[in-house]
Amino acid sequence: MYMLKNIGFTVLSIVVAVVVIMVVQQINLILFPLPEWVDANNPEHLTQIMANLPLGALLMVELSYLLGSLAAGFVLAKATKRHSLKLILVVGAALTLAGIANLLAIPHPAWLAILTTITYIPAVWFASRVVNRNANANANNSKQE
Repeated sequence: MYMLKNIGFTVLSIVVAVVVIMVVQQINLILFPLPEWVDANNPEHLTQIMANLPLGALLMVELSYLLGSLAAGFVLAKATKRHSLKLILVVGAALTLAGIANLLAIPHPAWLAILTTITYIPAVWFASRVVNRNANANANNSKQE
């Protein structure tokens, strides 16, 4: 039963990450709209657009991955009630693999490809660590009262 719960929480945290990434990227499209001629289903168009996006739009892409990973770590820590490095690595690795698949589908500038690839696991770990640290501090404060 414990293992099934962990699998469920792992999947939930990945879903939350994807939702957060999608929301931030939709905001990115509002702030930096694509030209009307772009066909989002045309890989050539996407490659051309990625090569010409302003820095702010590229940073928003990274921000989406960072916030999604932080949200995943938060959900994972809250749901599992403990700091499990295995689960953090599974979630971070799943997000990293999805990110690599995205990089293969849509070429990104090299600096952004490197930055996004190294974002996922540390961000999931950091958020999980912060949640668990706060939970431990709150538990210690409750015991002292």
